[in-house]
Amino acid sequence: MKKKRSAIALLALSLAAIGLSACGSSDTTTMTLQSVNVVLNDPTAKALADQPFPGFHSTLTENGKVVGVLVGVRQVARDAADLKLLAATLEPKGYDSTLDGQFMAMYTMLFEFGSGNQIMVQGPGILSPATKGNLAAGKPVVRAIVGGTGKYKFARGQVTSTPNADGSYKQVLEFKND
Repeated sequence: MKKKRSAIALLALSLAAIGLSACGSSDTTTMTLQSVNVVLNDPTAKALADQPFPGFHSTLTENGKVVGVLVGVRQVARDAADLKLLAATLEPKGYDSTLDGQFMAMYTMLFEFGSGNQIMVQGPGILSPATKGNLAAGKPVVRAIVGGTGKYKFARGQVTSTPNADGSYKQVLEFKND
């Protein structure tokens, strides 16, 4: 009888261990980075043909040490007239109807950490000519982590980008990699 209970207990522990390893890690990784030396093309130009690459890039630092680069592109998704029409029915979060000329851009961003270790991000941002095409300082924007490569190949989560008054950005990446 004692041998049966021991065998059953051992079997239960084995099945529990298999089940835990099969469902992956539930740990969330948080990386707090700074985007510095940001180079930004003017997205307020009406003709995108004048900007064959309406993108941006910056150096990524963590605690003052360079850890990678951020490159991205943005595409105008809705101009000011579209947003006013949309605001009349939906009032999207972050839209300030008192600012004329705003537009929505869709971003695709790549956080590159070298050796094929990358995190891919996508999502919107509401921009204004008043801020020279930048996001307003101090107003965070949340975008989705849609995947990655290398040691981030199963990454999923979100990035909160907060513009600083000096033109740099605080980037907080929160993700699971299982």
